[in-house]
Amino acid sequence: MSAGSSMKNCLPNCRTAAVSGSAMIGGRLPEAVRGTEPDDCYYIQHAQRIAGRDTIDPATDPPPDLVVEVDIAHPSLDKFPIYASLKVPEIWRHDGRILQFFRLTGDHYTQTPQSGLFPFLPADVLTGIVRQGKEQGIIPMIRSFRDWVRAHRLQ
Repeated sequence: MSAGSSMKNCLPNCRTAAVSGSAMIGGRLPEAVRGTEPDDCYYIQHAQRIAGRDTIDPATDPPPDLVVEVDIAHPSLDKFPIYASLKVPEIWRHDGRILQFFRLTGDHYTQTPQSGLFPFLPADVLTGIVRQGKEQGIIPMIRSFRDWVRAHRLQ
């Protein structure tokens, strides 16, 4: 199981509100942004507005709340300024070993140990959950993550 699919299966368990994922960013993009597509992206605050859509137009639609990049073959750090120009609030980056959270601060991203979207969720916990998914499979991973979220979300 890949780190990306592990994170994709975990994410909806983090929130009681709707999470809508993986729409292609298209429309009229500035030249510097064209061709940039994240490994995955999610709308959390605007999930209802974006649900069911296949294409997002940055000229009229809000940016995704979360971009997920899995850097196994191609580093994504050079995409960060592009995501900042689109005003994407949070990036999760997995390098095949650890997961890092980055929050938009002004016009650049700053690494942070906690997710801003899911404040109860530390990066090191999600790193362990993703590792479990790679080692034990998706079902045990989802169960243990769901249990962890239930135990920690309301604290």
